[in-house]
Amino acid sequence: MADASSSKKNNSVKYGVLGQSLPHTFSPMLHKMLGFEYQYDKIEKTLGELDGLFNSNEYAGFNVTVPYKKEAYERVTFVSSEAKATGSVNTVVFDDEGISYGDNTDVYGFKYMLKRAQIDPKDKECLVLGSGGASCAVEYALKDLGVKTVKICSRNGEINYDNYFAKASCTSLLVNATPVGMYPHIDEDLIDLSRLPKLEAVVDVIYNPFRTKMILKAIDLGLKVGNPIDMLAGQAFVADKIFLKKKLEKIEISEKDEEVINAASRKLEASTRNITLIGMPGSGKTTVGSLIAARTNREFVDLDDSYTKTFGSTPEEDIRLKSEDYFRDREAEIIRSVLHKSKLVVSCGGGAILRESNRQYIRSNSIVIYIDRPCEVLEDSNRPISKSVGVKELFRIREPLYKATCDIEIKLTKEDTPETTLDKVVEALKKEGIAI
Repeated sequence: MADASSSKKNNSVKYGVLGQSLPHTFSPMLHKMLGFEYQYDKIEKTLGELDGLFNSNEYAGFNVTVPYKKEAYERVTFVSSEAKATGSVNTVVFDDEGISYGDNTDVYGFKYMLKRAQIDPKDKECLVLGSGGASCAVEYALKDLGVKTVKICSRNGEINYDNYFAKASCTSLLVNATPVGMYPHIDEDLIDLSRLPKLEAVVDVIYNPFRTKMILKAIDLGLKVGNPIDMLAGQAFVADKIFLKKKLEKIEISEKDEEVINAASRKLEASTRNITLIGMPGSGKTTVGSLIAARTNREFVDLDDSYTKTFGSTPEEDIRLKSEDYFRDREAEIIRSVLHKSKLVVSCGGGAILRESNRQYIRSNSIVIYIDRPCEVLEDSNRPISKSVGVKELFRIREPLYKATCDIEIKLTKEDTPETTLDKVVEALKKEGIAI
């Protein structure tokens, strides 16, 4: 840690988030949603520029993201007990004399995420994947919450990815504190959840994508899962309190404060996750999707149109002239290229859900809505698969996959129009706490 004798007065009212590269950070948007009224910048610095930043007095404080949390710990003058225990700092503040203080508010954010998900680790056996800085914060928080045991699993540890099922078979709560599964490597995960027979809940600290491969598997197994956006909002709220106090002290969070955090978390989630429509060919996904996009001021992407623009041929042409497998391979490329993004309204082709890998991409960053229109009103003109198989048989095959993929099902009648369908979508999203 740094020496206080070299400090100089700091009268700045600027704040920000420090990282190496921050093109997609949610931090400025999130702090504004939390009611933080001061200037909040992206502070992109190389390792060699950190000393200059800490000594410049340009900022009154800043949050710190990877890879600089341990670097920040080494450069501040005083640290909180949470920062000392974890060896990392994610919040830096300077007092009026320029003395620097460091805290690790990830500890609070993690506790808040568990609370929101109604996951109580007290007296439970917990397994944490990873042994880095994030793992230290998670372990500290879990011990503070009264867990029975915390075991650490790492590639070269006593408990590793080859023996976790034997050495941690009584695990009740599993936490991923590694970067595995983070964009762009969202196809990756570390363990087979089904090999932990007493598992009750799974939490991942990754929020890009919103739902990692591991979290999606946990959902499909009927386990409780945490929402990483809650952790992000919780730690940011406590950081803002520290910024305004200009010193380290125990931050008390009231029920009203938690309401503010929850509102910001839901707002961030609603404004950044894609709204993705799935359903049978002819169910009206494109028309309704364009209406949702206009309502929400978002970009609308029809994956069939993207296919044609990318490859110079339509899905129908490639199915007819090549093969369905040829088309599905190309369709998978389009799904991967579009659905890792955020803030879109997306209409998927009717068979986009046939491949498990596609379903993962569709679910990972989206609120998925299944438009369920009666078979007798589905159009099958210019749709070769509908023609060859038949609409009712196609529906019989695909319906279970639509239901397994979606977050929300919109059941329509013969009389529903695009406008009434839009109304039903808006109402269903409101019930999920998402206002559009």
